[in-house]
Amino acid sequence: MNKILNYISSGKGIGALFLLALSLICVLLISLSLSLGTKEIVEKTQEVSEKLLPIKIENYTMVEPATEKREASFTIGGQQINFAVDPTTDALDTSSLKQGIYMSRKNLYFVSDVDTKVESFAQNLDLPKGDYRDTITELLSILKWTIILVSFAGFFIAFVVLALFYAFCAGIIGSILKKAIPFDAKMRLSSICLSGVVILFILLSLVGINLGLLASLPIVLLLQFFYFAKMVPAAQD
Repeated sequence: MNKILNYISSGKGIGALFLLALSLICVLLISLSLSLGTKEIVEKTQEVSEKLLPIKIENYTMVEPATEKREASFTIGGQQINFAVDPTTDALDTSSLKQGIYMSRKNLYFVSDVDTKVESFAQNLDLPKGDYRDTITELLSILKWTIILVSFAGFFIAFVVLALFYAFCAGIIGSILKKAIPFDAKMRLSSICLSGVVILFILLSLVGINLGLLASLPIVLLLQFFYFAKMVPAAQD
């Protein structure tokens, strides 16, 4: 504890290493979650492919299947994703479609709870029925690492912004208590308090206690108040 307090009062930097470590912890949890679900996704996607394939598109038009409608779905993360191939019509009525991916003779439809995107077939395609587990696994690996890299950058930027906000709050607390510390010390204080609270919330979530990020506000401010009240000498008149 004394090392942390000494680091806040007389260390260097703005506590970026703490925020980087915190970002890494959050990304590791995301990576673990994605890895645990990979096998299930691969198997369910393979099951869907066996129900929908083969599919062949020539000259921007589906030629296989020719008349047979095919449907499949799977549920993951509590969300049902629907798939359908309908070669009997050029365009589908999207008003009744649930979340999923659909194909008509001429178009590809991406339906979500927010909107529906319609795209014409842009190239020829020949997807025979077969075992796509290895291909799906490779695609999921690429997707996972993309999510990890983007998430790491996103978490770090978000935590830096939050630390800046809490540093501003620390300045207000210092003014009220008539105690002042340099900006970089306020950032180190904010980075350490924020990191500790977020890690605490992560541990609580593992036992089923989920607290929103907004709940961290009073805790961080309380920790900052305690630091100023106990550790920072009063300004001399």
